[in-house]
Amino acid sequence: MTKIGFWNLRHLSDGSDQDRRNAIQTVFKGFKVDYFLFCELTTKCTFPPYQNLTYRRFSNAQLCYGCLDSNLMHHPLNGDYFIPEKTDTYKQAGFKGGNDFTNLADRALGFVGNVGGVDVFVLHAPSGGQKNGPAAKAVSFLACSLNEEYGANPWLVVGDLNVEPFDLIQARVGINLVGLIKAPSDPTYIGRKKDKKYDYVLSNVTSGVFVDRIRSSPRGHGSDHYPIIVEY
Repeated sequence: MTKIGFWNLRHLSDGSDQDRRNAIQTVFKGFKVDYFLFCELTTKCTFPPYQNLTYRRFSNAQLCYGCLDSNLMHHPLNGDYFIPEKTDTYKQAGFKGGNDFTNLADRALGFVGNVGGVDVFVLHAPSGGQKNGPAAKAVSFLACSLNEEYGANPWLVVGDLNVEPFDLIQARVGINLVGLIKAPSDPTYIGRKKDKKYDYVLSNVTSGVFVDRIRSSPRGHGSDHYPIIVEY
């Protein structure tokens, strides 16, 4: 089985490199992970090395990705491999805001590579998790684009999608988003008033993809997101 770990490190990214190394090794202990993916790294992070994939002009204040291999060594992400294109299935939703993905999302889609026969991407979607909000627009746009571009060829997106599955599936796009969502059973984001399920997977691999939330609380490490493990 291929295993991908994902974790929104949030405030932990303000700590030291050793703090992050210790946290990653602690929460993923016992899991034989092929790749570790992270988001909300600051440009001060050297472990994991930050990767600023953005459609905007570079700024030191931007939140970045990180990727490590199974040996905790830096793995470069490609932000230019796939730029989502508008599709008729997305335009059916009639969302305001245009049909240009780079206008809908400031952080670029990161390409990890072909992992276990599946093209794997990571996304930290824009904030705004309400129904038909900024995250729902960007994520549904991406799903429609990948669905059309790849056809039957397997793809998988993991990340902090910033919209709960229940709200995403109500998007008026012309494809069945329900069949693409692979989510853990428990919430992944610790909210002030309500916990939410923001960290999960979109994939056209219809069977054999399992997503679970790591049980150990991230609070002691400074994040407000639980890590997740993706197996296929």
